[in-house]
Amino acid sequence: MEASTADYASQLAPPSESNWLSAMSLGKKKTTLFLSYSHKDRDKVLPIAIDLERSEIPVWLDRWELRAGDSIIDKVNKGIGISDYLAVFLSPSASKSKWVRAEVNAVLIRELARKSVSVLVVLLPQCRDKDVPALLQDKVRIDFRTSYLTGVSDFLEVFRQTKKAADLLFGRATRLLVDGQVDKAIPIFRAVLEKYPAHYEAMNNLGAAYLDKGEDDDALSLFETLVREQPNTAIYKNGLGVVLVKKGLLERGLKELRESVSMAPEDYQCRFSAGKSFLRAGLYREATVEYKVVIQHDPENIRAWYGLGQALSELVKSGETDENRNAIEAYRKVVASEPGFADAFNNLGSALAHSGNLVEARQNWEQAVSLQPRKPDAHRNLARVCFHLGHVRESLMHFKAALSIEPSNVSDQYDYSRVLGRLGRKEDAIREYYKVLKLDPNHAVARAELAMVLRSRGAMEQAVYELSKVELQAAAEPNLKEAKSYKEAKSYFAILDMADSSVQTGFTADTFADAVQHAISVTWPLAKRVKDLLECDPLDQEAMANLIQDLKSMKSDNPAVGCILHDGLGAIALRENNFRDAIGHFRKSVELAPFGKWTHENLAAAYWKDGQFGHAIEEWEYAIEIDPSDCLLMLRVAIAYGKHGLVTQAIQCYERFLERCPKHEMASTVRELLDKYGSAS
Repeated sequence: MEASTADYASQLAPPSESNWLSAMSLGKKKTTLFLSYSHKDRDKVLPIAIDLERSEIPVWLDRWELRAGDSIIDKVNKGIGISDYLAVFLSPSASKSKWVRAEVNAVLIRELARKSVSVLVVLLPQCRDKDVPALLQDKVRIDFRTSYLTGVSDFLEVFRQTKKAADLLFGRATRLLVDGQVDKAIPIFRAVLEKYPAHYEAMNNLGAAYLDKGEDDDALSLFETLVREQPNTAIYKNGLGVVLVKKGLLERGLKELRESVSMAPEDYQCRFSAGKSFLRAGLYREATVEYKVVIQHDPENIRAWYGLGQALSELVKSGETDENRNAIEAYRKVVASEPGFADAFNNLGSALAHSGNLVEARQNWEQAVSLQPRKPDAHRNLARVCFHLGHVRESLMHFKAALSIEPSNVSDQYDYSRVLGRLGRKEDAIREYYKVLKLDPNHAVARAELAMVLRSRGAMEQAVYELSKVELQAAAEPNLKEAKSYKEAKSYFAILDMADSSVQTGFTADTFADAVQHAISVTWPLAKRVKDLLECDPLDQEAMANLIQDLKSMKSDNPAVGCILHDGLGAIALRENNFRDAIGHFRKSVELAPFGKWTHENLAAAYWKDGQFGHAIEEWEYAIEIDPSDCLLMLRVAIAYGKHGLVTQAIQCYERFLERCPKHEMASTVRELLDKYGSAS
């Protein structure tokens, strides 16, 4: 090295192909090769330096490092100080160079003191044996005298065969791993271990990469090896615990995690990983403790804040803590720091909803959907809050979106079917309910609701068939009888009342099929005869007399039979304008089956024709409560309120009609009526 400072400043900068790590990601110093040469040999040394850089071996070359005004001695000393290797380029000129001798002596002193720098002897063309100093005779030689390619190959081979060469590869792989380029990092980590099998840090990082890729068995093998060979290293036990918990081996995994935290309580990476695994294992209190420790150490650790929010939210759901406000604040900190984090917005929405703040919850779920349009959880949450807030069509849209992402999600399919039914789209609802049952044939609630929709469409035989399946399942699952939809369906259909009576009188689930067959063969035909008779104009008196006789001959304690009897007799009496008898029969039927919509409607009609308007309206309102999607029934009730002089109630009912049936053929007429009433709408 025999040039002035100005000469160095005028030389080329390092080649652009060099993209070596400026620092190796886990706090490792980058490995550097210091080039010591005579200024007269620079034309030979420069191509070698460029090829080494292109091969990702970082070099310290004076012409690339020195600038005008630099102290050459200070710079050279620093260069040697950060280097792991010193390559001495020998030639007749170098043997006479004071700079080369000084640099070699400095390194030899360091090598003797700490063995931290290795010397490589590089023989340039025209180098003679006598040009190699005695102190360098035993050093590794790289010979450029035969050919340039042979010399470069020797250089690279030296690096490939040493631990420090493994460190070079390790640094590159670690950088790729930190940058998220896991697929590129894995083969490099493998190469490190092929060259240096005891490179434990590479083994650890390769295990982490396997975990990231979901290759848990490979990760487990590596971490078990690490813990076996390095049992007192907390980070390795931590990694083993993480992979064991992920594989569901909780007892072993939690033991390793707790030991890692005990061994290194101030290793916050260990504690963060332990928190994540405790969260995965459902140990939310332990997860909360670990995340709080990490946050106390590093208040800006956003991932720890997010994990804390998750753990607290789970504890709130189970009723083990009232820290929902703290969960909300944790999520707020996350979204403020990472406004593109869709999961955080989704979880913040859930925490806000738990606190009753549905409006802000909806805003956060909408943000989550805007950031990640194919996020089913956010669509699902939006659908539910929209339904709760009365925005049924928006709810339908989001359930449909969630299903397009996860078409086999039974819960979404069921909710989608229910919303279609609420909107009065009964044919669509029937189709979607059948999809629920295809996904889950044992979904009794969906089957019961399907039966109700089928009944409302007049498909009685299909409805009875579906409900017979529900009742058989209810006999095997006592808790099902507490479900609201089951109770409603049971009351809707006389067949299920009959089934209950069968159970009460000693029948078992095994004989229930016989009871169903009896209903189909006896009670259903009688109901059909009533329907056919009422459609005749005028009434067939002989047929009516025979039917009444057959109805009255039905002797049974079964509520189903009683419903058929009183509904039939009430309908005939109503047709004959015998309102008092009709009212009596329908009231008895209602007592037997309180949720029979058809019976309430007929009872209301009988009351109305008998002049008992208040009772009539009450029965119609009850029928609407049973089936809120019946637009015509709502319209009828509104008209009844108006005729009875109850203007406020009429306006409310018309407005309810427009909210639920905005596209009904009568909607425009209703709007005109509301304008006439002077409604705020």
